Amino acid sequence: MKPLTIRGFKGMNNVLAEGGFSGHEDGTMTAIPRVILNADVTAEERLKKRGGYRLLANLPNAHSAWGTRHVLLAAAEGRLYRFYPDGSKVNLCALPGPFEEKLFYAAVDDKIYISSRHWMGILDPAQNTVSSWGIPVPEQPVLAVINGTGALTAGRYQICYTNIVEGQVGGNGMIAEIDILTDNSSISLLNKTAGVIAWATDPDGSTFYRAACEQALITDIETMEPLPTFLCGPPSPMQFIRRAFGRLWGAVGNRLIYSEPYRYDLFKSTNEFTFPGDILLIAFVDGGIYVGFDDRTIFLPGTEPSGMREVHVGAGVARNILAYCNNVPDMGNNVPVWVSKEGLMAGGHSGALTEITKDRVQFPAVQEGAAVSRTVNGQEQYLTSFKQERPRGSGVGFGDSTTCEVVRNGKVI
Repeated sequence: MKPLTIRGFKGMNNVLAEGGFSGHEDGTMTAIPRVILNADVTAEERLKKRGGYRLLANLPNAHSAWGTRHVLLAAAEGRLYRFYPDGSKVNLCALPGPFEEKLFYAAVDDKIYISSRHWMGILDPAQNTVSSWGIPVPEQPVLAVINGTGALTAGRYQICYTNIVEGQVGGNGMIAEIDILTDNSSISLLNKTAGVIAWATDPDGSTFYRAACEQALITDIETMEPLPTFLCGPPSPMQFIRRAFGRLWGAVGNRLIYSEPYRYDLFKSTNEFTFPGDILLIAFVDGGIYVGFDDRTIFLPGTEPSGMREVHVGAGVARNILAYCNNVPDMGNNVPVWVSKEGLMAGGHSGALTEITKDRVQFPAVQEGAAVSRTVNGQEQYLTSFKQERPRGSGVGFGDSTTCEVVRNGKVI
């Protein structure tokens, strides 16, 4: 067999059964291998061996690795850890729920918001402390009428409590009602504690106004300051969190929920989009939000939730195999790229999808994985790995059976 002179490489193609070659008049060939391992194809169509890596720290069964320029976090065996460049680590806190439960992160100003399906908290990297996310909702008021001691007129009053922390008013607790039968009465707040604000309506009214702060007694209703956090409260544990458009967003099952503007600890009960199936991916661009499901991908155009309307744009997706890339040709920066059932997709800022792999690379039918975007020697790279179902702590982590065979047997097929 005559040797082949390969002029260049066009990247891998695992759709063709044996890869492929294209010939040139000078007798050279351009190669399209079925599998390329531990190498990158350069712009000059050359193969370049990927750089190695070093072990930073031992952490068995680690998952949910995430980082910024100054912070690197990961979870393992029900604990959250922070890593430093010298390989040392700090045990930050315990994590409720199954050990394998994935964490999601959102960097907001000088804090890092963290959530899973079972727990949520806020990390202060300067102090390495984790605090609760949101202001707790107080209990329902316990009330009594005191006749002849105030300026309240006859009628039905509604009262609720809120907590206040560092000047921020939290969401309201359950509402209590009480009837006043005679004028010139007051309402005693039997279970009001320090730091709790009482809000009350006018007689037979529906708008809540600040009624008592220091005292545990309502003698009059001044309609000067309405309750700004009505029907709000701290968020529930959620997935796929990210700050966008002045709000913090996340998914709880089939619900896409979002905070009040610039109050990332405050979520109104009506601030949500509800869909027929569970959300598997949320990706944000300048012009809206991509939401992925098992059977489809939709786009919600706009930056204000009240104006968003669902538009179908693509096929179903794998669970949150997503990274944001820069210098994407004809698309710009901060472009979300994810794995769908039709291949690798890039989400344009106006809602148009670009199929990057087209018909060249077929991805395994996976439910979950991970992706990261990085820059190496000025070249943008998107790396992804697919989760393979196997016992904890064993086996190879790829989902592509061909690639697994290559790794296991040490040979290229």
